[in-house]
Amino acid sequence: MLTKLGYRIEPTKRLSLDLAGFYNQYDKLLRFVTNSSYVQGPFTVFPQTIENAGSAETFGCELSSQWK
Repeated sequence: MLTKLGYRIEPTKRLSLDLAGFYNQYDKLLRFVTNSSYVQGPFTVFPQTIENAGSAETFGCELSSQWK
């Protein structure tokens, strides 16, 4: 799901202000899963598998102005 919202105002002919906000949700992201480690000779082995089970979200806002 991606959501964006913005607003622009121009109080004078030379000045404009922008406000933008966003919110994003991601699922089915790739992630590395470490299984039980074991020692094999002089090495320690950390076997990993890749799963399609990660998730994340991002959000924020930005404010900008322009003077002409």
